[in-house]
Amino acid sequence: MKIHNFPGFFVDIEGLDGSGASTQVNLVAKDLNSLGLKPFLTKEPTRGPIGQFIRQALQKKVVLSPDSLQLLFAADRGEHLAKEIIPRLEKGEIVITDRYAWSSIAFGSLDLNKEWLFSLNKNFIFPDITVFIDVDPAICIQRIGRDNKRDGGVELFEEEEKLIDVQETYRWLVDKYWWVDIAVIDGEKSKEKVTAEIMSLLKKRPKFRKMG
Repeated sequence: MKIHNFPGFFVDIEGLDGSGASTQVNLVAKDLNSLGLKPFLTKEPTRGPIGQFIRQALQKKVVLSPDSLQLLFAADRGEHLAKEIIPRLEKGEIVITDRYAWSSIAFGSLDLNKEWLFSLNKNFIFPDITVFIDVDPAICIQRIGRDNKRDGGVELFEEEEKLIDVQETYRWLVDKYWWVDIAVIDGEKSKEKVTAEIMSLLKKRPKFRKMG
């Protein structure tokens, strides 16, 4: 991937299924709105046709090989960037995504070679900051079981042993790519504390301070 030079600020919030990443996207957006900023919220897989097909595969409604699934993720990401993310970054907006390319590496490496996964994403841009919400996989599984509002039931990756491996890969990515600003936050704290820590990280970034 490559560093972008668009005037906007691109935030990626990552985590295991059940880590609370999606919740934090909304809470951070609420805090940003209270500051007079109006972030654009998005997620991967997208709600577009490719993303919808990926969701069917994750929910085991269709069967795909691991490499086919990751090729679809890359195609969906390319559309996501071209149609939603980059146009807004070009306008100087704040974009917050619930998962991005790092998810493909972390989850995809359960079955596939990391270097191949990196190659699928080599032409995409790095976020300005990525926040990995770190939560024990056992706690994630408990949270998933308690949440009756999740659509599609238990997905492919929502199994504890797999989440342990995914967590290890996320931590490996944090160490390997420290230079592109990947931060780790303890997601086992209260939602409010996690949000406050994310906001603190954003406010320390010089580019973010110029927004609005």
